[in-house]
Amino acid sequence: MTTSSAERLLKDLGLDTKEATERLLSSRRNKVITKHICSCGHPEGRHFIDAESASCKPNAMDCSCSEYNPTLKVTDLRPFLQKSRGSGVDHALVKGLTSAFMKEVEVEWLGSGMDCKKCGTKEGTTIYILGGSESAGLQMVQDPLWGRWNYFLCEPCADNL
Repeated sequence: MTTSSAERLLKDLGLDTKEATERLLSSRRNKVITKHICSCGHPEGRHFIDAESASCKPNAMDCSCSEYNPTLKVTDLRPFLQKSRGSGVDHALVKGLTSAFMKEVEVEWLGSGMDCKKCGTKEGTTIYILGGSESAGLQMVQDPLWGRWNYFLCEPCADNL
């Protein structure tokens, strides 16, 4: 059996290849990876969540998400690294669902899924990026960077914002 260049370099570093392999595999086993997608359209693992808030950094870009809300369970996270450019079809969640459809990735709604955040209806909802606060009032935003919330709303509730 020939020695690979990576194996030679590990040995040059004074490392036992078997031990290094076991440590790498062990570290992967200990990493908790859920396949849940937030309503912002990005995987849970891309969120930084503490007791009071959440933030999201899906890749080189920032997401304005400030509340982790698990919405989907998927078999592959890769389609869900899209950038929101607005609500509805321009939202990262819809773009991710479209990419998942194209790649035949299995997707299922968690909990209330697409229910309207305001009235609870299950029919005719769309994902919106909203600004403001729940106590002072939510409002539609044109630029996704100014939004903080990603909620499903029915048309009447969206019109009343």
